[in-house]
Amino acid sequence: MKIPVLIVLVSFTLLLIPYQTVSGQKQIEYTIRIDSDGSADWTIRTIGINISFDLFEFQDRVTSLVEATKNRIGRDMVAIKESFSMNFTYSGSYGITEYRFCWRNFSRIENGKIIIGDVFQVEDFFLQLYGDGEVYMTYPPQYMIEAVTEPFPHERDDSIR
Repeated sequence: MKIPVLIVLVSFTLLLIPYQTVSGQKQIEYTIRIDSDGSADWTIRTIGINISFDLFEFQDRVTSLVEATKNRIGRDMVAIKESFSMNFTYSGSYGITEYRFCWRNFSRIENGKIIIGDVFQVEDFFLQLYGDGEVYMTYPPQYMIEAVTEPFPHERDDSIR
């Protein structure tokens, strides 16, 4: 008799304990595929609970960032309007939003070299998009990394492309 009463009391006590809804932190991944002409195809993935997705807001963010970058470094560049796309899917309890666009003249071509990085001089570069996240960069197979001028805090092994 004591055990059933104890179970009922414990169950009732658990119901009285306040609780909060737990929201998952948003995860952001940037994949930048550099082409030999200096343009870059971007894919931005946001993964999480209660994420927003709006193609027009995305276009505004990218256009604003490209314009700020153009003004900061003085190189003609543009996000190709026809390249903007967005896809939203569910995976279990998480939503995954994938944005894509093409950034023409993202990098410089000099003496047969692709020079990447001056665009990142814009203050709060990734915060102007969707915030800090993992960045994956690929480049044409005939190229190799020659130099990195400023090491990143969490730089990966250089032997991995």
